[in-house]
Amino acid sequence: MTAISEKNMSADLPHYSKLWASNKMSAFIPKYEKTAAQIFLFGVLALELQFLNGAVNFGNLVMCAASICAIICMLYGGRVERWNFPRFLAVDYVYFVYVAWCILSMAWSASPTNTAVQSVYLALLWVGCVYISRVPIDYIVRIVIWSAFVLALVSFAMIVVAPGLAFQPFSSTGFPELRGVFKHQLRLGAYMSVALVFMGIAFLNGNLREVVSKRNYVCVIVGLVLAACAAAALARSYSAYALLAAALGYFLSKRGALGWASVIALIILTVAIVWNSEALFQWFGDETGDPTLTGRTRIWEVTLQAYNEGSHLLGKGYGSFDLPAFDHMWNRYRPPHPHNSFINALFETGMIGAFLTSAFLLAQLLSGIRSGRLLGRNSYAVCLVLMSFLASLTGVNYAGKPVVLFALTMLIVRSEALTASKVASTLRRSRRSRPLPT
Repeated sequence: MTAISEKNMSADLPHYSKLWASNKMSAFIPKYEKTAAQIFLFGVLALELQFLNGAVNFGNLVMCAASICAIICMLYGGRVERWNFPRFLAVDYVYFVYVAWCILSMAWSASPTNTAVQSVYLALLWVGCVYISRVPIDYIVRIVIWSAFVLALVSFAMIVVAPGLAFQPFSSTGFPELRGVFKHQLRLGAYMSVALVFMGIAFLNGNLREVVSKRNYVCVIVGLVLAACAAAALARSYSAYALLAAALGYFLSKRGALGWASVIALIILTVAIVWNSEALFQWFGDETGDPTLTGRTRIWEVTLQAYNEGSHLLGKGYGSFDLPAFDHMWNRYRPPHPHNSFINALFETGMIGAFLTSAFLLAQLLSGIRSGRLLGRNSYAVCLVLMSFLASLTGVNYAGKPVVLFALTMLIVRSEALTASKVASTLRRSRRSRPLPT
């Protein structure tokens, strides 16, 4: 994309608003793109739906099938342009290197077959995002919000229909924790929080009615249902991460001194979180199976000890943490992951994998900041990347097996970047067509 200065871009924001924030936004999107986006999002959600949980993780298979179907839909629907290969962004090259490293880790993995299968999931998820991200960002945000609304209603209905499945089997707070259709209440709370934050960003951008509904009372009802579901899930950590990410994202989307001050504040915040992690995690509560803070830190200690016993550069192989080969590390409770993305990266893919993970996260953040400033509005991508980063300090979103938050972040980052590219291209053409002053 030919560079367009942010200063010149801001002068044409009214033109942008007419093109992309009009009441007829959906009219510009072909039906096949809408269908493909809906299919792909269903596949992403299937990664963590409890009905697909069992000895075999059917959620991964559904995600793969949905990705393939969505890609076919995009290719067939846009068959006139199907030979135009999707455009790669800088963030794609970083992710490609990361996936290549995961595949290469088969050479020293405790289970090469498992590593290969999990790497295929990562690669197919990325290919799906490459194609579906052609859909404008506002429509993707729309289906995220409405899918969250539907899942919230179904989750509340499960309280009556199937109360045994509706709530988390072992509560970490002492109160009933709604998990609804998801495998874990944290995932339900995270998705509801993402949808709520998206509604807030759309409101700040002035197009909430276009993204959700033209009727104000419908927007209010949707927001209340999402908030009630997030509260019922008792996912305090994800709610806090979402609010903090929304606040930081708001300032990072600004230009000039305010934007740079926000970057400095983000760095200070990151250092403060690491420095005071024990007190923060104790307030958020622990969901590791041990109701004390010691349970979480113990998992980190055991994982890092095992990491130190092997190759620091290579790790144990991607997707290997929950293999039976490492069951001997644990006594009573066997965690499914280390509850920290960066520790998981060190354990499975070594220092090289941890570096690539950090580089990918930073590339996503920079892409979101640029997109938001080019579009002259608050960025969905920046908020979601920050939320995923914060959540990765107490869970595994990056550097692990694919989860909803990770997949959604990849899709939103690419879609917003391509939308910004289209707007910049449109403004460039409009400048060329303007008559010269006489």
